[in-house]
Amino acid sequence: MMRPPKRSAALALLALAALVAPARAAEPTAGTAAEAHRGAARAAADSIAAARAAASPLVREIRAVLDETSARVQALGQQAKAYPARRLAIQREIQSVKLAAERRVLGIQLEHARRAGNDAGARELETALRRLEPADRPGIAPPR
Repeated sequence: MMRPPKRSAALALLALAALVAPARAAEPTAGTAAEAHRGAARAAADSIAAARAAASPLVREIRAVLDETSARVQALGQQAKAYPARRLAIQREIQSVKLAAERRVLGIQLEHARRAGNDAGARELETALRRLEPADRPGIAPPR
């Protein structure tokens, strides 16, 4: 699958944020270790926020899907811990949520490829979406 050039720039910004945060954390600060930790955490959060703000619309849309999916999977994981008798059903729901997210991400990429006139990329993404059809994946229920 072809990667849009803007996506690489956003990933580079995230990598830069990861490199900058430890450097800031290593600087001596006045106060307790807890204050230093809070300062480093704020610096890292600011770097991540800046990288997200600079991200392309494609990356922002995908990040929203991934954040939503992560929150849903985490909630389902908590349910699985709380209700051991339902673990298998919950695990299947987690699987369904992840598969639906994969379809949504591919759909977002497909939409952006079409808008950009990237016919070859669009065809590749359409093929990837077809491969995720429930009929092609026995044992996996379609998302609700």
